[in-house]
Amino acid sequence: MNYDMWKEKVKDKELLEQLEQMSKSEIEDAFDGYLTFGTAGLRGKMRPGTNAMNIYTVGRATQGVANYIKDMGREEDGVLVAFDSRNNSRKFAAVTVNILIANGIKVFTFDEIKGVPQTSFGIRKLGCFCGIIITASHNPKIYNGYKVFDFTGSQIGTKTADVLISYMNKVDEFSDVIGGENEERSDKCEIVDKLVMDAYYSQVKEISEKKHLQGSDEIKIVYTPLYGAGMKPITHIFDMCGYNNIHVVEEQSKPNGDFPEITQPNPEKSDCYDVAKKYAEDADVILATDPDCDRLGVVIKDDKGEFMMLTGNQVGCLLLDFLARTCEKGFKPFAVRSIVSTSMADRIADKHGIDMFKVLTGFRYIAARIRDIHDTFEGNFFFGFEESNGYLIGDFIRDKDGCLGALMVAAMVLDYKRRGSTAYKGLMSLYEEFGYTIDESISFTFDGVKGRNIMRKIMRDMAGTFNPFEVPTHYMKNYNTLERTYSDGIVTNVDAKQADVLIWIMEDKNRVVLRPSGTEPKIKFYITCTGKNQDEVQETFENYKKQVAAIVDKYRD
Repeated sequence: MNYDMWKEKVKDKELLEQLEQMSKSEIEDAFDGYLTFGTAGLRGKMRPGTNAMNIYTVGRATQGVANYIKDMGREEDGVLVAFDSRNNSRKFAAVTVNILIANGIKVFTFDEIKGVPQTSFGIRKLGCFCGIIITASHNPKIYNGYKVFDFTGSQIGTKTADVLISYMNKVDEFSDVIGGENEERSDKCEIVDKLVMDAYYSQVKEISEKKHLQGSDEIKIVYTPLYGAGMKPITHIFDMCGYNNIHVVEEQSKPNGDFPEITQPNPEKSDCYDVAKKYAEDADVILATDPDCDRLGVVIKDDKGEFMMLTGNQVGCLLLDFLARTCEKGFKPFAVRSIVSTSMADRIADKHGIDMFKVLTGFRYIAARIRDIHDTFEGNFFFGFEESNGYLIGDFIRDKDGCLGALMVAAMVLDYKRRGSTAYKGLMSLYEEFGYTIDESISFTFDGVKGRNIMRKIMRDMAGTFNPFEVPTHYMKNYNTLERTYSDGIVTNVDAKQADVLIWIMEDKNRVVLRPSGTEPKIKFYITCTGKNQDEVQETFENYKKQVAAIVDKYRD
């Protein structure tokens, strides 16, 4: 049994103590296979076990990556290693660096915490073969993770992930890892903070001028980095681009992996803004980024002066419309959104003559579409977003960027203010023009081995249910079988990549999407309802929400 082997071979005193104290269910969960790649890399709880984040699983993963690099003969191209503010991120990064160096691979790294945007950019700037960042993004504090990027600066795709997993599966975490015993970082790596950040700021400056994102102190911004990597780059960018009236939430400005005062560092959670609101009485907008600074949360005030947290879909639509109104679109402009993001963006894009492409969930798919179209000179990438608070403009990064997102939102809020309006009024105008829309995801947590089995059963059962809701289904898409089934029994092919996703398009033209989360032990329903007015749509949405809850309740004890 893996648990007994770990008790025998683990040398780390803290992990040994934790092993001794684990319950039967914790042991079952921690040793239920090895961590595998989800929508954003390897991710797990920090504890002993093969299905967890610790120095041994990090070592196993890194040795697998190293063996792959050596087989490809790309040792001299190098790997960029980064880490965020989470507990153990610096230590896991040091172990990663040491193993790569011990395997004869050139390593670039940062001295300070950095986010996903700077990691993605740095890989491209340095010409690395790949990159690794130690982060669990927005997850609760007990989690950490291991994201791998390819040479384009995009998180690795499914094929590469499968190849890396095959390499990792050949590695024994105790006997095959070279150089992983030292938790202090080797001095044989090249430190690139200044080189990468100077070049990154230069690119941001260029795009801010090209896209008319320069600002002034006409708007007041309250910003919280939620104890993460956004603090330095975002404050620098705001200063560089003329947004001088900014209040940083000092209590949440320094790195702290315990994330005090918030349930988890996720800008989609309302309690992330509780402290910021104390300083925002006269502010135009509150911004928040997660620990690795790829997600951006936005709070504005409604027409009554009350704080209103925007969804990722609302921000995406506001930004798309703002950029389309104020920026030159260039040759064959195209935007990209995930399939679970709002279809309202399609109507906005169509109005402005922008092609909208839809891809699977995960920004790596947006990056792949940018590469396939933009890099072959068949179109000009204009904007990309996903409903989970991820936004991107420009082609020098291939992942979502909370820094650029913050700059775009600030410019959008300033534009409305200069026109005697507000972002809230702008959103209401979009609803009036394109139909009032509610896009909301509802998550249900199923932890542990038992929980994973329940989620698999829900997905299997729902895949065989054409009409799971009170309103008749027009058609159902199954991305596992890549089939679209209509109410009259006709079946057509879905032109997409295979994924564990189900979509129901109802006769009332509303939509429900179901998929398991790729980053947390959750199953997620995405409900989209559109209608003539807010009351009508809200009533419809609440009805769907009750039906979804009733479906999931059947699977609980």
